[in-house]
Amino acid sequence: MLLIYSFILIIFSVLSLPYFFIKGKLHKGIFDRFFLLKKVKKSIFKDLNAKGIIWVHGASVGEISAVKPLIENLRREHPGYIFIFSTITITGNALARRIAKNNDRVIYFPFDLRFIAENFLNRLKPDLFIALETEIWPNFIAACKKRFIPVLMLNGRISERAFKRYLLVKALMRGVLDKIDLFCMQDESHKVKVIKLGAPEDKVFVTGNIKFDIAPDTSHDCGKLLMIKEYLNSERKQLFVAGSTHPGEESELLRIFKGLKSEFRNLLFLIAPRHIERSVRVKREAVSYGFNVELYSRLNAGAIVDLDIIILDVIGELRYIYELASVVFIGGSLIPHGGQNLIEPAYFSKPVLFGPYMDNFGGISRLFLNQKAAIQVRDADELLIEVTSLIKNPGRMQLLGKKAKETVDLNKGVTDRLMNFIAPYLKTKDLYEKGNPSLHFPRFYSGW
Repeated sequence: MLLIYSFILIIFSVLSLPYFFIKGKLHKGIFDRFFLLKKVKKSIFKDLNAKGIIWVHGASVGEISAVKPLIENLRREHPGYIFIFSTITITGNALARRIAKNNDRVIYFPFDLRFIAENFLNRLKPDLFIALETEIWPNFIAACKKRFIPVLMLNGRISERAFKRYLLVKALMRGVLDKIDLFCMQDESHKVKVIKLGAPEDKVFVTGNIKFDIAPDTSHDCGKLLMIKEYLNSERKQLFVAGSTHPGEESELLRIFKGLKSEFRNLLFLIAPRHIERSVRVKREAVSYGFNVELYSRLNAGAIVDLDIIILDVIGELRYIYELASVVFIGGSLIPHGGQNLIEPAYFSKPVLFGPYMDNFGGISRLFLNQKAAIQVRDADELLIEVTSLIKNPGRMQLLGKKAKETVDLNKGVTDRLMNFIAPYLKTKDLYEKGNPSLHFPRFYSGW
């Protein structure tokens, strides 16, 4: 089955090259996935007196951002470990470099062919591999198992779309999932899906979503953020933020903002494209609507006075911009993409709205809706109606934000639970080195 998978992966990758080229997604990091540019041997780590090496993999910004509290706890409670962070996207790689410290390494995840995966593992020699959310790479996981490297899936989730695709290759999935030592899933629905795909039931636990534990750095200092905050306060402006938007949404949001601006002259709009390489393109589209627009990276005190729209074109600032917002729309939800994370604006007690397509965050969005802590709209026109209503009713806006923050607070504590699950794999790695591949977490934790 792995040979068939590898053959299909190669064919698919070759056929996808024109798409990546047209979309401008071909970058150096893609080629780094085939080999390590610099030789990495265990001797490099020997002089560092490291206890071991923990490899943490997240596909993009969302996963890497979410794992930060867990990494901080691991550093504190298990000092001496070196971390390898791997991602697939440029933005995820850039964020991982901010989290990395001292002798940690940041790489792009190896292309999932057996000989490539084995080359990376032979050089990096991790003691533990942690995959975040839905990162299931059959050849890499098989190579880990061959070397008795424990593989943990943390903050696991399987979207409905991915679940249907995985069911088509259930025989392959069963063999791959059986090689994973531990599954910590976000909620019961994801637990059910992964078990249906073949994960051993005694290895699967529900631990919650670690994104509820994200606490933005209060010491974060950025001159542009301060400038926007002072401008909003001095001019009594309100800020409407559309976070992590995708192609096909911006045109609808710009149409909505045209209607909002005609009624609320003191409204400033900030659009944060999910992929910042699209920022200039989004700016051009906004200008075509007749708005005065500038990129966030080019803001200055003089220019901001006359602006209608700001386009966020830097990584890592959106979570702090949410603190300045009056109303927040979650991108990727007006189109069938699956939505984006709504916890960050909720953390700041902001009223949150999203569209009908929240499949990737179904559990979280249902949780907020059940608590009446967010608003779901059917389309762009309904979004315009709801945003207008909120701006006209500050009391309703404040109540919605308050309930959003309460929902976040009620669901914290996931990091501590994950720490308890990880600890045995750090304390008993010698069992793996002696060739015991059957280690998994004790059953008495199944109460979570």
